[in-house]
Amino acid sequence: MPKLFVYGTLMRGCSAAHRMKNAIFIQYAICEGFDLYSFDDKGYPGMYYGTNIVLGEVYYVSEALLSELDNYEGDEYERVSIICCCNEVYTYICKLPTDGARKIGRWISDKR
Repeated sequence: MPKLFVYGTLMRGCSAAHRMKNAIFIQYAICEGFDLYSFDDKGYPGMYYGTNIVLGEVYYVSEALLSELDNYEGDEYERVSIICCCNEVYTYICKLPTDGARKIGRWISDKR
């Protein structure tokens, strides 16, 4: 079963966590070599290749759920395979320009 690293609204307690109801939580994780930006006007973050760390959660997910999440993330994100905590996982890399976005270390939703 594939693993997925999530870092924003899909995390437990956040606004889109309900989309992960059929996923199995594995662990909290830190992924190195990435930067996280908050799009305050949109209410969600985006992860980019970079030089810092991003905190998040890793789940087992089905292929069907990955397909649903691909549709949910849309054209603004690309699902890629990365190494996180010595494991190969999927995650979503943001394709939006970072103009006007705020660089952050961790996503804290208004629902937390």
